[in-house]
Amino acid sequence: MLAAVLVADKAGTPQVDGTRKVLSAYQNGGYIGLDGDLKTPADVVIVVAGAPATGKDAKERNAAALTVVSRLDVALSGDVVVAGLSANGLVSSVRDDASIAKDVSTVDNAVTAYGQVAAVMALVERLGGKAGHYGIGSGATSLLPKTASAASGS
Repeated sequence: MLAAVLVADKAGTPQVDGTRKVLSAYQNGGYIGLDGDLKTPADVVIVVAGAPATGKDAKERNAAALTVVSRLDVALSGDVVVAGLSANGLVSSVRDDASIAKDVSTVDNAVTAYGQVAAVMALVERLGGKAGHYGIGSGATSLLPKTASAASGS
C-alpha cells in the first residue's frame, strides 16, 4: 500500500486514491515521518532503516520492511536505495535476497558522513541502471560508489 501511494504510474499520477489518508495512517502509527506536503509522486526512494526489529514479533516486522522495499523496487523499476545504520537488519535482508539485491542498492553505514554521501551517490548510480552495496559491513563491495568520471577513466 505504501509503495502504491508514494510512486506514480506511467501517466505520472499516484496509483491509489486517498494518498494523504494512507500516509497519515502510517504516520499516526509511527511507521513513517512526513515533512511537507506530497504534491507529486516519487521517482526514486531512499529507505532509511533503523536498527533491526527485536522482540517476539521481530521476524514478522523485519519481513514486512523487506516487503515494502520489494514493492518499491517493483513500482520504481529498481530506483531504490536502502540506507541503514549497520549491515544488519533490512540492509542484510536486501543483500541476502538475490532477486532484490540485483536491483536495490544498499548502504550499511548511513550513520556516518561517508554513508550519507554514499546513499545519495548510490541513488544517482541507480538512475543510471547500476546497483551496488556500499559501506563497511558484510556484503559491501566498496565504501562509496565510483563516480561516472572515475568509472570511465576520465
